[in-house]
Amino acid sequence: MEKSVQNQASEANRITQELASQQVQKAQEFFFNPILTMQRQMSRIMADMLENFSHIQQSMPEIPSLEKVMPKVDVWEDSKAFYLETKVPGMEPDEIDISVNDNAMTITCGSEKASEQTEKGQTLYQKHSACRTVMIPGNADADKAKAEVKDEALVITLPKKKSAADKRKKILVERTA
Repeated sequence: MEKSVQNQASEANRITQELASQQVQKAQEFFFNPILTMQRQMSRIMADMLENFSHIQQSMPEIPSLEKVMPKVDVWEDSKAFYLETKVPGMEPDEIDISVNDNAMTITCGSEKASEQTEKGQTLYQKHSACRTVMIPGNADADKAKAEVKDEALVITLPKKKSAADKRKKILVERTA
């Protein structure tokens, strides 16, 4: 009976060591796998970079936010037209350029303002620009588009083209004798 207890204890010890060895091996595979290691490092770098960028942007207000460089564009439609709206604070209509190439509409806003500094006798130039390209549907009629600036918002109206169903003509079929 004593040998049986010793055999069981020995077997339990062997199984425990084998399980511990397997866990160590899995841990080593996890921590020393080059791809997983690289993925963990990249995740840590990206998290640090995003955190540092927000601190940099707060301390250096001359770095524009993403929304100032690439403004948000709201798009909606009704039965007659498609509409695009974006904020253009402080922009005059002559500082806005809208162009359409195939089904891509590009909205570019830019201004350059000069102000005189009297203390040092220098002139300070400030240039602001933003650009955004949006895909427009194939049935939008860019030739009839209209744009207006109202309350610091640019609203572009793109009428819908007549669809093939609207152009359909009924042809009367006659019976001949």
